[in-house]
Amino acid sequence: MLFIVADNTERSVAESHGISRRKLVELEQSFVHCGALGLLPKLSFLEIDARLEQLVVLIKRARPHERSNHALRISEALGFPGGDLEIIRLVQRCHGYGHRMKEKDIRYFEELQHILNSAARQRAKKKAM
Repeated sequence: MLFIVADNTERSVAESHGISRRKLVELEQSFVHCGALGLLPKLSFLEIDARLEQLVVLIKRARPHERSNHALRISEALGFPGGDLEIIRLVQRCHGYGHRMKEKDIRYFEELQHILNSAARQRAKKKAM
């Protein structure tokens, strides 16, 4: 965790944390532009067909105890690309399924997905400028 005290110079802060001054400046700029999410090393996104993601979430909402194999069979029948069990389980975890299955937990993960998507869009806008 980086803590910068007003009395410390960039050099002393960078040396105390074992990073270069350039990296320290990059972290500072990223924090100023994106907030706390800017301090994450990288938001890792996996390109998943939106229809597949919607299908997986729809199945879990309609039948919470249904297995991932069911979503895989339906996605294959509908011809959605990129559907395998690992991807389907990843989508379920990202939307809060596989956790405690309380309504508040699912809402939390939905809002978290929204925040991460917004942060990615903001970073893309900043890079385009």
